[in-house]
Amino acid sequence: MRQDESSSEVDEPGAVSVVLALTITWNDPDAPVRSDRLLVAVRAPATNGRFPNTLSVPTQRIPAGLLDTIVDACRAVHQTDSEITFESPWVDSQDGSGAEALLFAVESILCRKLGAAVALEEGRLRFRTRLASVTRGLVEDPNQPDAKAEMTVMANAVVEVEDGIAEIPPVTSTYSTVAWISSESFKHAVEENDALLALPGGDPFELCVKGLCVETTRRLIERGVVV
Repeated sequence: MRQDESSSEVDEPGAVSVVLALTITWNDPDAPVRSDRLLVAVRAPATNGRFPNTLSVPTQRIPAGLLDTIVDACRAVHQTDSEITFESPWVDSQDGSGAEALLFAVESILCRKLGAAVALEEGRLRFRTRLASVTRGLVEDPNQPDAKAEMTVMANAVVEVEDGIAEIPPVTSTYSTVAWISSESFKHAVEENDALLALPGGDPFELCVKGLCVETTRRLIERGVVV
């Protein structure tokens, strides 16, 4: 990711993991007003050996060059040593051809991680998206506490589902649980490090909440970017 000269020491090839997280909400004008408008997912142990049974938002590693292209279309409005927030245009899934970088990346996650490939292809799932933030931080491997933490660039895009929330299944090969909850319960769960505050029916001996992806979504909620 191109930020500034101060970040060059961790921008060497192979030194940084680049990940896109999705903060997915829904905005269906024909649906009743409800508070459970934020999508969360629990990582399935069979396909997530590094962070099993972890409450998360959908994520996927992406090429650094793809993130550069996404960032180039946005305007940074605030920057700290570890985070940049953006004002960026909404990209509508119905208006684009899939060639737009952000739309391509979001659709990849929806298809690969959330089982929405057919619904997207047939036009039954409609959304709009924009880049909200990019954060740099160290991510530790919970299964290898003595291993070196991985420097990660975590981009977070807001996705508003405008039609077809029922097309996202409650279970996929990547996630053992996919659920819609309130943004406040999610924020509280991350702040208290207690996944059961978000998913009260979860197994207290297995379910946990941690990671840069959930922290960046929590910050978007705190700033009112997501309600």
